[in-house]
Amino acid sequence: MMKIMSISKKDPHNPNVIYQQLKTLTNAAGLPLVGAANDFEIKVQFVAKNSITPGKFKAHPSLPNTWFAHPQTIRALRPDIFVLGEDGLEDFESLCQCNICHQTFDRQFFILCPHCLRDLPL
Repeated sequence: MMKIMSISKKDPHNPNVIYQQLKTLTNAAGLPLVGAANDFEIKVQFVAKNSITPGKFKAHPSLPNTWFAHPQTIRALRPDIFVLGEDGLEDFESLCQCNICHQTFDRQFFILCPHCLRDLPL
């Protein structure tokens, strides 16, 4: 029987909370569905560039894992993001519209609105 997880009401978009809860899931044989055996870390670097629109990223043409972003976008980013699987970014997509500036963004990446730097509602 698969264990059902419940997401924290405190911050349902916190990747660390979600990851810890995912690690508790087991399959029908009682084995973990997510485990440290497949964990690896990728370091990504962001370079501030005022010409990039807030909330957007542009890949560096010659440096892998390096992205240009507006300084306020960098400030609004979560310090760590986890991905489950190869295309895991879509799995946790949570589009949100800011109550102040009315811009839409994926809140799995941000702790503040990347457009106006306002706090996000939970």
